[in-house]
Amino acid sequence: MDIPKLLFNLREEASCPVCQDILRDPRYLPGLHSFCLNCLINWHRASGGEVNLRCPKCQGRSRVPASGDLKDLPTSFFLSGFIDALAIKESDKTHVTCGNCDKKSSKASYYCFECCKFYCDECLNGHNIIRSYKDHRVLAVKDFQEKDYEVVVKRPVFCSRKGHEKEELTFFCKICPENSVCQTCVISDHAGHKVPLIQEEAEAQKIELAGLTETPKKTLNAKMKMVTQIDEEYASLFNEAKTC
Repeated sequence: MDIPKLLFNLREEASCPVCQDILRDPRYLPGLHSFCLNCLINWHRASGGEVNLRCPKCQGRSRVPASGDLKDLPTSFFLSGFIDALAIKESDKTHVTCGNCDKKSSKASYYCFECCKFYCDECLNGHNIIRSYKDHRVLAVKDFQEKDYEVVVKRPVFCSRKGHEKEELTFFCKICPENSVCQTCVISDHAGHKVPLIQEEAEAQKIELAGLTETPKKTLNAKMKMVTQIDEEYASLFNEAKTC
C-alpha cells in the first residue's frame, strides 16, 4: 500500500459525494459508491421514496432493503479506517472525538489499535485499568508514523450484529446480500450456504476480473491494428491519386 499517496488523497477518499463532508456512518450501494447514511436517507426521500434507490453518483438503481429501512444497507467498514486515519492526520486542526465520553479531545489524545477508538487522557486511564485490555497497543495521536496509518487503514473488521461485536468478519457468503460474515453468523444463519474465507474469495474474484478485462483488451488491440492498417491504405491511395 502506497501510504504517502494515500495520506495525500485521504480527505477525498473519506468524503461523501453528496454533502462533500467527511463520511458519517458510511453505507455503500451495489455499485460500491459510499455515502453518509443520512445523506442517502434524505436523497431517497427527496426522490419520492421509490422502491428503487438511485445512486447519487452513478445514477445506478438498486432495491431498497426488504425492511424498507436504509439503515439495513451494508456498512462501508473499509472506509471507516480511512475516516479514523484522516481524523488522526488532521487532529492538530480539528481534534478528535473520544470514543468513550464523546468529547472533543486535545492534541494529547490517544488511539487504541485493538479497540479502534480514540481516548482522551481521562478515559485512557479507565481503559488501562481494565485487565483484559493490558495487551492493547495505544499510541498518542501526535506520534503516528506512516506504518501506524497503514495498520489503522488495514485494521480487522468486526461483525455489526448484536452479540457478535467481538467476532472478526472472516467469511464471505455467496448466497446472502450481506456478504461478509463472522464465524458465529456462519454457524447460526448460513447452514448449507457456500461460505469461503474472504481472502480466498478475494483471490478468486481477482482472477475472474482479470479474465473479464482480458477479452476487451484483445478486442481493442485488434481494432487498433485495423485502424492502423486503414490509415496506411488511405495514405497509399492518397499518394496514388496525387500521382494520377
